[in-house]
Amino acid sequence: MMKKPLLALLITLLPSIVSAQSEAWIYTNPLSLKIYHPYGFSSFEALAAWAGCPGIQVTLEKTNSRINASYSHYGGISLYGGLLTHFDDEEIAFIFLHEVGHCIQDQLGMLNYITSYDQRKYLEFQADAFAMKLSCVLGRTGARLEHQVHYNFAELVHRPYDLETLTHGSTISRTAWATQRSANSCRPAILSP
Repeated sequence: MMKKPLLALLITLLPSIVSAQSEAWIYTNPLSLKIYHPYGFSSFEALAAWAGCPGIQVTLEKTNSRINASYSHYGGISLYGGLLTHFDDEEIAFIFLHEVGHCIQDQLGMLNYITSYDQRKYLEFQADAFAMKLSCVLGRTGARLEHQVHYNFAELVHRPYDLETLTHGSTISRTAWATQRSANSCRPAILSP
């Protein structure tokens, strides 16, 4: 029943866009016990399955202080400790959806033929737009989250907003690209967990 609207959403993403446990993951730090329910889903895996990437392994690298997240075909999605301590739950769910965007790109075979830094950067921009659109579908303000996450990250790592990196672009270029392709198509929540 939810598959048709999700399939329709994925089909609408294709023009702009050229592996599962049932319990919530627990992240522990010396001060508190944290159970994540990203965007109201029971777990990160449930959110990934809903978004089109079922069966993905999700790892919380709580002892790693990197402010980062990553997707790997064989390793699944990893969220690192620095990210978990410096961003709020809504931002973490948004970052997670960006990594799910890479999973979708992988399913489409798009990660197999990267031959330039420009292609790599384009895939990052697409994953941003994917996260923004799905956040909107789930009733969040995707454009606000897109800007908030990228500008907060730049401040945390002391990176100028206009610094262009080879594989990820700049804060300014990423937020502009995703906003241009997603903001006008953001609809109120039509699907829910």
